[in-house]
Amino acid sequence: MTDKTTQPTDIKAICRFITDSDARIVLLSGISGSGKTHLAKMLEKEKFTRLSVDAFLMAEYGKEFQSFEPERQRMLTAEAESALAERMATEVKKGKRVVIDSCLCKRSKRDFMRRKAQETGHHTLLIYMQASFDESLRRLKARKGEGCDDIPVSEEMLRRFFCGFERPDEDENAILVVSC
Repeated sequence: MTDKTTQPTDIKAICRFITDSDARIVLLSGISGSGKTHLAKMLEKEKFTRLSVDAFLMAEYGKEFQSFEPERQRMLTAEAESALAERMATEVKKGKRVVIDSCLCKRSKRDFMRRKAQETGHHTLLIYMQASFDESLRRLKARKGEGCDDIPVSEEMLRRFFCGFERPDEDENAILVVSC
């Protein structure tokens, strides 16, 4: 992991850093409740195109997605990530800057997005949003299910996310953003 770490509450500084960088494609990675969507929406205000896996799934399946069996959810999420990778490439070819608002919980998923970016001739900037279990849980308990950016996540599901999440490796050059 890179040694570039922001202070816990300095999300505005990381937004400025990203906006001022030459990155055309920003990948946000982190557990539910870590602040990915908050940062993605800030970047959206700075003229980034926000591509959200949750928004894609909500548009396709509505709230019913939450009731699907875990295996079906994983399959549909993988399909959504592929669709977003294609859209990412299309948007970048149009000259737009893109932020991918997704968990990207596995190295293989981040590598897939990087390969798609390389096909467009651009590199990615990986931001790893890290929050403690307690902070993530506190944020998730405040969700009311009022849209794709407010999807409730149970404590049990959050524990599974924490257990299965693959932190970015050092060679991924992720920028760590810690939110306490």
